[in-house]
Amino acid sequence: RRSIALLKATEESRRESEERFRVMADAAPMLIWMSGPNKQYTHVNKSLLEFSGRTLEQELGNGWSDAIHPEDAKKYLKIFNQAFDARKKFMFEYRMRRHDGEYRWLLDVGVPRFTEAGEFAGYIGSRIDITDRKNTEDSARKIREKLHVQELQVIKQQRLVETQETQIQTLREVT
Repeated sequence: RRSIALLKATEESRRESEERFRVMADAAPMLIWMSGPNKQYTHVNKSLLEFSGRTLEQELGNGWSDAIHPEDAKKYLKIFNQAFDARKKFMFEYRMRRHDGEYRWLLDVGVPRFTEAGEFAGYIGSRIDITDRKNTEDSARKIREKLHVQELQVIKQQRLVETQETQIQTLREVT
């Protein structure tokens, strides 16, 4: 009788813990996902569903991978699978389609989960939208490139002026 009561209390405690996690995850602005040991998504939070504009059923399993930009998909899946198989943390930047069809840059971080007994239980991860940062970096790179081109043009002009001054000096000396 006592073991049944303990078992019920443990189960109730586990359910409460899971519910607290879900409430917390759904309140978070970042996109949170969980997978089982088979690499299939088992949970995504409300923010991720709002970002994708898809249903929970569409995101679970491997459905989430449909929204990865075609140019990034192969590399992302390789990193995801290698980290998963090695049970190691991963971090990757890639583009994912948002609910309005726009591809947004995301930073995805995944960490392995283990049971109390030390058995691998899958991954938990989060994504944040870094599109604005990427756009700022791109703008800064373009400005640096323009400045470099202008700097080279100034150096070229300075050398031309020096050459002309040398020629003028030579003509003065000759005459």
